[in-house]
This record gives sequence, structure tokens and C-alpha cells, in this order.
Amino acid sequence: MQPLSNNAGVDIEILENNNQKFEVRFEIKDKNSWDNVKLKLLEFYKQYDIEKVISDKEKSWMLGSDTIKGYVEATLSDSIITITSFKFPEPDMSIIKSETREDKTRKQTKMTSDVNHIVDENLLYEQVWDEIENNNKIKSLWSRAFANSNGNLEQTKALYIKYRVEDLKINQNTITTSSNIIDKESDWDKKYARLEQEVRKERNDY
Repeated sequence: MQPLSNNAGVDIEILENNNQKFEVRFEIKDKNSWDNVKLKLLEFYKQYDIEKVISDKEKSWMLGSDTIKGYVEATLSDSIITITSFKFPEPDMSIIKSETREDKTRKQTKMTSDVNHIVDENLLYEQVWDEIENNNKIKSLWSRAFANSNGNLEQTKALYIKYRVEDLKINQNTITTSSNIIDKESDWDKKYARLEQEVRKERNDY
């Protein structure tokens, strides 16, 4: 069995994958997923002239063809869907991923990251407002805002805030990127030093 994960944190388990048979199972994200999967599979297999619904029951569904030997079967057990393709093309994995329950831990991590981003952005706006209140503005950005607002003071303030926050965001990203580069260089220095030690040890042992 081969567990897979997509970028959204979806866990999918491939049970079988050979020249004749492909089988995969996954946990659905909501009560509509069962019907959605059947409709999407039918639409996908139409391109191969495979669109004959052989069976459509509450928890099992089968698709076949009058001209091609084989079948596609989908079954539902609790919240798990299993799709089996026999002598037919494999189903489009994007269909499966779109209807798979997202991993709660990764979803929570993303939500936390989004909240942190909002908090960080709020701090930037506060910083820029303090710059205006304390008359500690960046002259070049203030001049740009003044020119683009035709001298209107309130519009100048609004544009300055917009320009300055974007400027601070760019600076933050640059610092983060530089920090990552430094970390990588530091890791390489450590590896290189360790290699040198190993070489010296081998020489001494020799």
C-alpha cells in the first residue's frame, strides 16, 4: 500500500497499481463527496467513450462499456471511498484529491499561519501610523504619495500608509530570504568542517 499526500495535506492510499488494475481509497471530506465523486468519474471517463452506468446503489457504483472490456467501481464504507479501475485508464487523481478530507493538523497550521500574517500586517500599519504621528516619515515615499494625491493631505496620508506597508513587507521578505541563505551556508560550513575532521582522522590512522 502506497500512501500519498498532495500539497493540501490530503492522505490517499493506493492499494493496487499494475497493468490491469488500479485501486485507491480515501476519506471523504463531507456528505456530498460520494455523489460528487460519481459525477466527476462519469465526466472523466466520457473521453474514453466509457459512460454506461451498470450499477448505482446507495453505497456502490459501477461504470462500464459495451465496447471495452473492464469496469470502474466505487464503493462507500462509512466515510471511506474505494475506487477500482480494471482494464480501464486510471481515474484522474485530482478528482480524488478534491473530495478527500484535509488533514486537521495541517489545516490548523495553515489557519495559525494566516492569523499570524494578519497580526504581523496590523503591526506594520501601527508602525507606519506612528511614523506619521511622530513626523518620522520616509521623505521619498511621502513625496510620491503627495504627488499622486494632487496635494490632498488626507489622501497623501492614505497613500503613504499603503506605500510604506508594502515597502516594509518587501523588507521583511528580503530579511527572511537572507536568513534562510545564511542558515544553509552555516549548515554547509558545519558539514565541510566535519569532512575535514574525518579526512584528518583517516590520515592519522594511516
